[in-house]
Amino acid sequence: MTVEIRRAPYAAWRALAATVLVMTGAVGAHTTAGGHVPDGAALVALGALVLGGSLLVMHGLVAGRWLLPVVALAQAGLHAAFSSVPSAGEHVHAGHDVWTWQMLLAHGGVTLLTAAIWWLAARAATGVLGALPPLHHRVVVEPPRRPTDAHSPRALARRAHSSVAPRRGPPVLPRPA
Repeated sequence: MTVEIRRAPYAAWRALAATVLVMTGAVGAHTTAGGHVPDGAALVALGALVLGGSLLVMHGLVAGRWLLPVVALAQAGLHAAFSSVPSAGEHVHAGHDVWTWQMLLAHGGVTLLTAAIWWLAARAATGVLGALPPLHHRVVVEPPRRPTDAHSPRALARRAHSSVAPRRGPPVLPRPA
């Protein structure tokens, strides 16, 4: 049996779960503190942006020490977006949904809760995987492959060099007639 180990298994599903967590927390925090949330398409577009960021995190392109600042930045960005996009039948004006102490407390609490849930989920996954019996099968880990380009300068130079007769050795003298 061959087991393929990938760098970030199920990253897309984990990113989707993280997006649901972040968006639900942001909407809950924002409305609890007295703010409004945009309707339909704007909320879906914001969710798509959060999903893109979650994919970067889940694929390991963001270091673990940046988790809390990334989640805080997402909450601040969502607050600003919620404040600037009107909901049905509403007009946004300057000063709408400002950072009151209730809003700061709600978004800050959701930030800490989200980071704690991600950290606990990672610890739980490590514990579950550590409790499983070790694999007694051959494990194949393939390094990422770089695409080869037959028309790259290096490939062209290699083919040109191998198709030319060697230039080393004594000079060829003409034979006497």
